[in-house]
Amino acid sequence: MTPRKLMDLPPPALWKPSDFGFDPRKFPAFRPGQPEAVAAILCTDKKYIFLQAPTGLGKTFIIATLQRILDQQVVYTCTTTLLQDQALRDFSDCLISREPFGATLKGRSNYRTRLNPFPAWDASLCQQTTENRRHCAWCCKNPDPDKESDCEGEGHCPYRLAKQAALDAPLPI
Repeated sequence: MTPRKLMDLPPPALWKPSDFGFDPRKFPAFRPGQPEAVAAILCTDKKYIFLQAPTGLGKTFIIATLQRILDQQVVYTCTTTLLQDQALRDFSDCLISREPFGATLKGRSNYRTRLNPFPAWDASLCQQTTENRRHCAWCCKNPDPDKESDCEGEGHCPYRLAKQAALDAPLPI
């Protein structure tokens, strides 16, 4: 989908989710108030938008629709990891094209380490940084702080993989 301006779209009352690439089997119609909320957000010149609305309005779908119209990455934040999981579940296969759409990024303590049992050890214990290339004792079998090469666990770190997926996703959650 190419970027479209609000004036290039029909009136919000005529919008259908399939107009924006959403699978009509999963999203047959917008809920009352959703198209109007999308239109109102599109009319602002603000860089950051905070959407506060009642449970059940479909805030995630409003944000997903904005992402499709703007054709750029839109970050959706929510207050709990359960809401992140729900949003990802609801939008993992929402597009007609079946292209990847959403990805979650949680705090490091929600991810396993490569070598140690979870939840006693988690990714928040990782000491590796991109600046000094220190090895993470929780992921690397043979950490050698004097060695300049990458940690052998770096490509397998669940947190770093989730972070990269979120950076690449149209709708990081």
